[in-house]
Amino acid sequence: LLDQDFEEDYNILLIETGSDDGSDQVCEEYQRRYPEKVFWYHYSVNRGISFARNLGIVHSSAEYITFVDGDDTVSKDYLSSLYVKTKEQDYVIVSGNYDVVYEDGKTKKAKSFHYHGSGDKVLVKFFSGKEKYFHYTCWARLYKRSFLLVNHLSFPMDVSIFEDAIFLAEAFASAPLVCTFKKPIYHYRKHASSTLGREKDLLLPALKAYERAKFQIAFRNPELARKLYSRISYRLRRRLKKEAKKTALALHKETRLLLADAQKQIEKILGE
Repeated sequence: LLDQDFEEDYNILLIETGSDDGSDQVCEEYQRRYPEKVFWYHYSVNRGISFARNLGIVHSSAEYITFVDGDDTVSKDYLSSLYVKTKEQDYVIVSGNYDVVYEDGKTKKAKSFHYHGSGDKVLVKFFSGKEKYFHYTCWARLYKRSFLLVNHLSFPMDVSIFEDAIFLAEAFASAPLVCTFKKPIYHYRKHASSTLGREKDLLLPALKAYERAKFQIAFRNPELARKLYSRISYRLRRRLKKEAKKTALALHKETRLLLADAQKQIEKILGE
């Protein structure tokens, strides 16, 4: 972030809440070395990532704001690539693409679809099934801060997983003009302990998050809320059907092995 090719002035807000891995010392050192660029906000109690991001929105005084998770990295042109798009039209959200970086060092470009227009139409297009690849994370995006404040947009404090999805659903439902580009500018590190790395545990939290999102955007766009919920319900049924099939196949294989073992034991007994 300090090595950006961005020619405009920008600040880095380090929101550190209750860490016990020495992050506070690292943050303090960077603030000491770059007092005009880096601003550190320390809170002794860990109140979650939503709390940290909301503080970033409140403490920022810039025209635009972006979010970067502490264990990820960004390209040198991260800020400039996002900011240049805001000069084309009055976009309130500009989205770039990202790479997934695995623990073995391999990378994979995330799939995404190109969009331009009002945010509600983008969500309808995605949740109606016409486009599949819409990443629901808050990073790799640039937000107009006044848009967030006027629409009272913030991350839900009582949700610890998929808080991005809830925030984005309401943000896009309120956004008059958004756009994206396909160039990867953000590098998401996927490891075994990461939230999105525990895919088998995500089904129920995902359903709850999108149910929450439905109610939050219903007053802004009831039709969008209905389509969002129906699409999630369809995906849930499809996912459950797939999981049930995998479970049935596993049980069938286990049963066959048990029967084969039992048959061997019977043959052994009869042979004696």
